[in-house]
Amino acid sequence: MRNLSEPLYDLPVNSFSGNRENPHVLPDISEGKIHVWEIALDNPAVGPRELFKHVLSDDEKERAMRLGLTDYRDRFVIARGYLRTILGRYLNIRPASIEFEYNERGKPGLPAESNLKGINFNISHSRSLALCAVGVQAAVGVDVEYVRGVMRPEKILERFFSPGEREYYHSRPDIMKDRSFMSLWTIKEAYSKAVGTGFSSGLKDLDFSSVIKSPDASSRLEILNEKWTILQLDPGNDYIGALVHRGDVSEISHFIADSMQ
Repeated sequence: MRNLSEPLYDLPVNSFSGNRENPHVLPDISEGKIHVWEIALDNPAVGPRELFKHVLSDDEKERAMRLGLTDYRDRFVIARGYLRTILGRYLNIRPASIEFEYNERGKPGLPAESNLKGINFNISHSRSLALCAVGVQAAVGVDVEYVRGVMRPEKILERFFSPGEREYYHSRPDIMKDRSFMSLWTIKEAYSKAVGTGFSSGLKDLDFSSVIKSPDASSRLEILNEKWTILQLDPGNDYIGALVHRGDVSEISHFIADSMQ
């Protein structure tokens, strides 16, 4: 695996991908492309103190301080710091100078005046792993979850899942039920984040059971007269994820945010 980036700004991100030829060219993104960044939140080479000091905004620092001296705080700082560093590369600005705006549901975005490329992004983290999806002129949503036992699944199924999805869940062997539940959950979560509505009971009316039953990793659906693509992700190590985007995308690339130097 080749190192594909040179240090940029004070907090570099090193990335790699097997299909790139020039190790000194930063990842290029344009319309029709989506980049998915994988971020290890427990990487011992990453210094959350440096991210906290140099990259996070004042309100992000306040959020981090409210988490106390815990792993949750360090993981939040690393995820937010890397998000800023990644976006700073695409926008060609210092990560600390990025300003976010939020819709009524709390989804972050970039103000139009500082986002001439039309970049959209989404980030999700669970335990020690974060995924960040970046696209141009394309609505994107991403979710990652650690596969774990689900407490009182019937209540959640009844509230958020369609009849077809509930049928699929109940048809699975007991040993597969937790993973099947999380697979459906990540798809619904990623879609809700892509449309910016947040996870709500309205998702019960949307049936993604055909996606989860498909032998292919990628499925296309028409939802409310819009064309959406759902890509099931398998980061490994008991994690599961989903990427959802609207419109035509010709290339999806995977990058790993490596140690900071």
